[in-house]
Amino acid sequence: MAVGSGRPIRVLVVDDSAFMRRVITRILESDPAVQVVGTARDGLEAVARAGLLRPDVITLDVEMPRLDGLAALPQILAVHPCPVVMVSSLTQQGAQATVRALALGAVDFVAKPSGAVSLDLDRVGAELVAKVKAAAAIPHPQTRGRGPAGGAAARSRPGPETGPKAISGPGAATGTGSGHGVPGAPRALTHLVLVASSTGGPGALYRLLGALPGDLPAAVVIVQHMPPTFTRALAQHLDEVSGLAVAEAWDGARLRDGSAWVAPGDHHLVVTAGGVLRLDQGPPLHGVRPAADVTFASVPEELARRAIVLVLTGMGADGAKGAQRLHRLGARVWVQDPGSCVVAGMPGATAALGIAERSGPPEDLARWLVEALGGGADG
Repeated sequence: MAVGSGRPIRVLVVDDSAFMRRVITRILESDPAVQVVGTARDGLEAVARAGLLRPDVITLDVEMPRLDGLAALPQILAVHPCPVVMVSSLTQQGAQATVRALALGAVDFVAKPSGAVSLDLDRVGAELVAKVKAAAAIPHPQTRGRGPAGGAAARSRPGPETGPKAISGPGAATGTGSGHGVPGAPRALTHLVLVASSTGGPGALYRLLGALPGDLPAAVVIVQHMPPTFTRALAQHLDEVSGLAVAEAWDGARLRDGSAWVAPGDHHLVVTAGGVLRLDQGPPLHGVRPAADVTFASVPEELARRAIVLVLTGMGADGAKGAQRLHRLGARVWVQDPGSCVVAGMPGATAALGIAERSGPPEDLARWLVEALGGGADG
């Protein structure tokens, strides 16, 4: 549970590099509110020391010998449920492992600027301290999610050759799309689902999209606060667990039913007339790019009348003002309930505007979408 103000935040640092353990310890203890109570050099040591030291927060490296971070995470949470912040390299392999860890219950991550042993980790020092302190403030850390991989939606979804799960275009051709780049017949855009998420978002997105059928008569547009390599890995992993065809968005992609699009890191995603997506590198909003408010503000009025907005877990208030605009234009607005959020800031800010029609965990939001929009024959 959340750390009280009377004592420092107790952190266990896990990394296979002695140099990185020293650097991470120095960065964290530069803030008087943080105390490193122990270190571990691999996942096996991390599991043992988590149970012994019972830290408030754990920073967990992804790539380690004997037992890596991805394999260690469920074991750590089993012996001592507490917030875990992943520390990952900016490689595609590191990104894929990190998004899987977020599905397994990690609450956030920090990307090492230059590989497994980053001599310039101080570049993200302030981010690391801020995310550890934010993790410690989570009232009731939960080992939620564990992703729907292997669940009913993943098992029953149509494959690229037997059903409509196909996305063609630049994303599919370059490997940034769903991996099912089989040209298919054009499909209409009946409804639009707009999703905003941040801290805790990947786990919530796995639960949401994993419960949606491939024949959903809507396109889903997702704005998750993440850097570029990680949004690509997120789209790929969501594609594995959902009946929908999921891709990282590219400039000029066209929305269609049964598809889902993840805003690429370092780009705002704009929805234009006819459901065509455009990428924009305008200034960050709320300190982030992509920002949900930019996407929500761009939706044409005609599409807004056919839209449902979902604001999921995350810090801050991104998405609230944009959801209010869409609500005025006729969109329905639903939010994730506080009890299932890692951080309830974004859905709370939206609900505070009095525009949220429904509130529930991701599985309920998915069920309500199917009930409101139809579909579900293949899921």
